[in-house]
Amino acid sequence: MYNPLVSIVIPVYNGSNYLARAIDSALAQTYQNIEIIVVNDGSTDNGETEKLALSYGDKIRYFYKENGGVSTALNLGIQNMRGEWFSWLSHDDLYTSEKIQKQIDTLQGNEQKKVLVLCDTSFIDENNHPLTKKVRELPGFEYTNAEMLHEIFSGYAISGCALLIPKVAFDEAGLFDLELRYMQDLEMWYRIMFCGYGFIHNSDCCVLSRIHKMQTTVTGKLLGKKDSEIVGKYLVDKLLDIGNDQKCLLKKYMFRCMKMGNFKIGEYAIIKLKESRIINIFDILKAKIIKGYGKLRPLLVETYYRLFYKIKFK
Repeated sequence: MYNPLVSIVIPVYNGSNYLARAIDSALAQTYQNIEIIVVNDGSTDNGETEKLALSYGDKIRYFYKENGGVSTALNLGIQNMRGEWFSWLSHDDLYTSEKIQKQIDTLQGNEQKKVLVLCDTSFIDENNHPLTKKVRELPGFEYTNAEMLHEIFSGYAISGCALLIPKVAFDEAGLFDLELRYMQDLEMWYRIMFCGYGFIHNSDCCVLSRIHKMQTTVTGKLLGKKDSEIVGKYLVDKLLDIGNDQKCLLKKYMFRCMKMGNFKIGEYAIIKLKESRIINIFDILKAKIIKGYGKLRPLLVETYYRLFYKIKFK
């Protein structure tokens, strides 16, 4: 049986409120061949995060660094990991006890393929109570990189904590982009996919993702606007480079940008599609209609989170 060492990397900044639960969920893995790396990204909480991490002794490997953002913390973990496979665990999220074992089981017989292993995610609140937040589910088992891009452009969101990634994928694609502070994970998945990696999907729910007022997805919306333009331009140009078959994906991505309010990149995609002569007047009209919804969407999203989760965006 394939039994590789898996490195669980936990980046943390001022996370003493949730960190112990995350570490405990990593330690509780039924898969035994693991190491746990905690990277303290320059916490400013009077040493509380460091004190908590050090209380685990040699059960974990602990690193401290000056604050630089989650990308820098993840990169430090990757650079120091000893495992063949990388698993990201946010300090405020949890793994079920069989997360790694189920992903390794899914990998059996496919370990020589260029693949990432993906499981499903559910959501919890600040007090570990389950939330009924709906996500788009994946119907299949194995996906090429193009098929996964299709799913993403159709609304599927890859949770970084739900992945099991071969260390060699970072050797090929590089480390997380330090310029990005909000979309560094999605940009990395794109880069890995463009290196030829597909996905194997295990439909078991093995990650509990916490929704709370201080998470970056709530507090960092302005960072998201800047990052979406950087990542979006990269993606448009890359889709144009990899052949005619993928240009249909570019059209799908253009519609997605309009829906999500990334209008600058949506318009950039339209220009490129016109140059390639694979867009018609009906596509452009559809894009304008979707753009109208995209302008209303931020208000709808804020209202949704305020009503159902008592969370206000900053």
